[in-house]
Amino acid sequence: MASEDLYAVLGVSKDADTNSIKKAYRKLARKYHPDVNPGNKEAEEKFKKVSEAHDILADEKKRNNYDEFGAEGLQAGFDPEQARRFRQWQHAGARGAGGGGFYHDFSFDGGDIRYGGIDDVLSNLFGGGGSRRAGRGPRKGQDVESSLEVDFLTAIKGSTTRVTLQKGIDDQGAPKSETIDVKIPAGVNDGSRIRLAGKGEPGFGGGTAGDLYILIKVRPHGGFERDGDTLKVEIPVTVSEAMKGAQVSVPTPDGQVQLKVPPSTKSGQVLRLKGKGVPNMKTKVPGDMYVTIRVQVPQTADEQALKAAETLDKFYDKDIRQSIRL
Repeated sequence: MASEDLYAVLGVSKDADTNSIKKAYRKLARKYHPDVNPGNKEAEEKFKKVSEAHDILADEKKRNNYDEFGAEGLQAGFDPEQARRFRQWQHAGARGAGGGGFYHDFSFDGGDIRYGGIDDVLSNLFGGGGSRRAGRGPRKGQDVESSLEVDFLTAIKGSTTRVTLQKGIDDQGAPKSETIDVKIPAGVNDGSRIRLAGKGEPGFGGGTAGDLYILIKVRPHGGFERDGDTLKVEIPVTVSEAMKGAQVSVPTPDGQVQLKVPPSTKSGQVLRLKGKGVPNMKTKVPGDMYVTIRVQVPQTADEQALKAAETLDKFYDKDIRQSIRL
C-alpha cells in the first residue's frame, strides 16, 4: 500500500470528511467482499486494499500522519514530533544555520550533563532509544506500543503473523528493522493488547529491554457482527423454505453447517447455533452464533408469480397489521 494513494483507493478527495470515507468504503467493501466473489483473488486483494485504506483514513491520528508524512508516517513506532524536528534540522543545515547543528535537549542527573543532538532525533524518529540521562546502575528500557490490523476471521480463529518493527537508525543513517513472528490468540478482540517481553527499547547499563505492546485492530466484516463471544448474522430464505421448513447452509468460523429452519418461520425470527461463536480468550469455550432469518420475496413482475402471491393472501387468518394502532 506504500506506493498507492489511499484516497484514490477509496475514490475520495483528500478533503473528504469521515462520513464520505465510510460511505465509499461500505460501497467498495460490498462490491469486493470475498463472500460475494468466492475464489476471486483479484477481488480479495481489492477488498484488503480498501479495508486498509479505510482503517487509516477513518482514524484521525493515522490520517494526519499520512497526510503530513506519507506512508512513512504509518510505520510502527513513528514519532511525528521527532520527524518535524529532524526536518527543522535539515532546513537549518541547508540554510547554513550553525552548520546544520541541532541540539534539542539536555538534562542534569547526578552531576553529569548530557546533550541530545541529531543522533537522538534520528534514533527517536522510528522509536529508537536515543541518548538518555546518565543513570546509577542498570535500568530497564522503555516499553513500546504499536498496532497491528487483522481480518475478522483471524481474530476469531487466531494465527501467527510476521511483522517488521522499526528499530531506530543504523550508522549509515538508514532505518533499522527487525522481523518477528507474533502469535494472535483465538478470540482476540478490537482493542486487545498483546505483550511481547523484551521487544521494546534496549535497557541501559546492562538493564533488560522493555516490552512491546501490540494493539489489535480488527477489520470489520461485511456480513457478520460480533458482540463479545457472540456472532450474529442474517441469512436469507425463500418464501417456500420459510413456510415448509428447510435445511439451509450457514457459514461459521469452523466452516459451513446446516441450520434447521422450522416450518412457518417468520422473517426476523432468530435461531441459535450453539458453540459456533467466538472462543473466549480465558476459558477457550466458544460462544454461540445467532442467525436472523430474512424471508426473501422474489423481485419479479412475472404474472404467474403475482397470481401465486394472491393465492397466498387467502391463507392469512387475520389482519396482519391489526396490532399496529395509535
